[in-house]
Amino acid sequence: MSGIWKYRLGFEKLPVYAWIDITPTKYGNKWDVGLLEDEHASTRKKQTVKVEVPSIARCDNFPIITDDMVSYILGIGKNGSQKHKKYLEKLTECYNATQDEAIAGLLAILPELKSECVTELALNPNKLEDASKRVIFLYKGERIMQRPKVRKYWQSYFLKQFQLSQDYCCVTGKNTDVIKGVIPLKLKRIVGGLPTGSSLVSFDKEAFS
Repeated sequence: MSGIWKYRLGFEKLPVYAWIDITPTKYGNKWDVGLLEDEHASTRKKQTVKVEVPSIARCDNFPIITDDMVSYILGIGKNGSQKHKKYLEKLTECYNATQDEAIAGLLAILPELKSECVTELALNPNKLEDASKRVIFLYKGERIMQRPKVRKYWQSYFLKQFQLSQDYCCVTGKNTDVIKGVIPLKLKRIVGGLPTGSSLVSFDKEAFS
């Protein structure tokens, strides 16, 4: 695997709505927030700036560390409390593995963020579109996800999702090596596929029903 692809493994450029900077300041501010706006986009789709963020094909309540949707970060929307709980658990696992001060700071400030940032980011807790908006975190002038230990932890976790085991393949009908759980990536540029990527195996598609 080439250096550039190895570095980008587990990441994808996706639309990001806002940033939250949790760097402590001398004025006592605990965080700062800002919207990422594309000045060339239409008014209806103003927040369309794409940023490289951690990405994985997921289902149910499956969190991504640091940069995720506000339903996980702030616990709003459908199953928001469950998603937020899983998000906290994943962040704690990351801190235990990395001992990174930015992750420690994020864990410490999350309870207050959860109660106050919904208003600061002009989010409607009952609006599905708002719950799915993605936020990135900054700390001392850099994105938390770009800190070497944090990025390495995420990519290591991503690769672990490819663990194989001997089992029955529902496509070929043979006993072979299969990936446990959800296949963690999607294929891009497939004819007739979605812009966000197509799953390698889709049980909701006609070919597999």
